[in-house]
Amino acid sequence: MKAGFEAAGLIALLFVVTLALGLGFGGTGLAGTLSNPGISQVLAGRGGSVNPPTLIIRAEGINPAYLYDSASFLTVPTFMLVPLRDLQIALVQESQPLARNPLHPEIRVVFTNSSGMAEAIVSPGNYTVSVKGSIFAFNTTLTFRSNSTTTLDFRLLPQPTKLSSINVVSPDSISGIESASELYATVAGGTRPTQGFAEIVGLQSSNAGAGGQLEVNGTVVGTHPGGGETWVAISPSGAFIPYPTYGLFLFQYRPSAQVTYTAG
Repeated sequence: MKAGFEAAGLIALLFVVTLALGLGFGGTGLAGTLSNPGISQVLAGRGGSVNPPTLIIRAEGINPAYLYDSASFLTVPTFMLVPLRDLQIALVQESQPLARNPLHPEIRVVFTNSSGMAEAIVSPGNYTVSVKGSIFAFNTTLTFRSNSTTTLDFRLLPQPTKLSSINVVSPDSISGIESASELYATVAGGTRPTQGFAEIVGLQSSNAGAGGQLEVNGTVVGTHPGGGETWVAISPSGAFIPYPTYGLFLFQYRPSAQVTYTAG
């Protein structure tokens, strides 16, 4: 009788030990019959580790050596593009879920390297993203989420306008373009260039009769339609001797961006 009680006690003890082992092995136990989840399964169910949002910027633009040639194409070929370095990318936080201090938004500033690349790791939320160079400024709004990489492919492409002629009004001289000069370019039809930075690129024959490519940088300050043409008033950025006189194009620049999201 005593031996029977001892056997029953051993069986009960073995059951308790088995139950404890089952709990310690995360829900499967030694035989895999228990249903409660282990700690690793709980973490996996909650998404595991959380990675902050990452922004990658890739910037490219026209190679200056191909600027005049690019006017012959409806779409600029990729071999004419080069990386844009030293572009400033500013990220200003507009809103953040459960922000601790909404009065002080997060601000990050990065610059593209010689490969036209930049990277920033930020907090989740909505941001105003500004891309700025020496001749342009581009703004957009992006939403950054955890466990996600946002890629911003930025391009600065030339927008050519064919000119009929260029006239130089100089208060001191007629031998070239001076800093105080005014330029008036004529555009056939109703095309009206926008105000801002521009380049006039064209050709001019030398005394030997051979043509050479020349360019003049300036700022479009206004347009004046009349007589089936548009006069474009341009303030030159400096003195230019000589300057192009035929085969003229006015180049301005159009920024564009494409955004893609990937997990991770």
